[in-house]
Amino acid sequence: MDKPASRRGKPVDVTQNLSYRLLLLSNTLARSAARDLAEVTDVSVPEWRIVSVVGIRGPISLNDLAQTIAVDKAWVSRTVVALEKKGLIQRAPLPTDGRLFSLKLTEAGKALHLEASEWSQRRQKRLKAVFTAQEYAQFEGFVERLQAVAETMLDPSPKGDSKGN
Repeated sequence: MDKPASRRGKPVDVTQNLSYRLLLLSNTLARSAARDLAEVTDVSVPEWRIVSVVGIRGPISLNDLAQTIAVDKAWVSRTVVALEKKGLIQRAPLPTDGRLFSLKLTEAGKALHLEASEWSQRRQKRLKAVFTAQEYAQFEGFVERLQAVAETMLDPSPKGDSKGN
């Protein structure tokens, strides 16, 4: 049953919520990344993320890749297929279980990884330039703390209050 009007809180301007502001920042960065990356390569930002992770952590299983980038395994699988068609990623069966496979970059994938890494490093340098070294270290700590709290909000148990934005 609804609370009486006298017991309800004040209306919220969602655009002032921390989660909304972080989402807005994320979306803005994603749009600029998509535009800028298109000038350097023919892969999308999500494809670039997969190439980058496979390039650094490969060979890597599909499950580990999906977990690393925090994306649905089915979506990762479809994106890997697209990257295979582009000749950037290849699968290799695991010696311990032929039904499973690991992913690694092809020579073309390695070349793209190097080229796009230069773009990514320039972009990161530009973003980090708004902070002093101390501020950036603090910022990283803040992000880690927010991530930890956000993960507890996914927990449906009473200790992980999943209500609210």
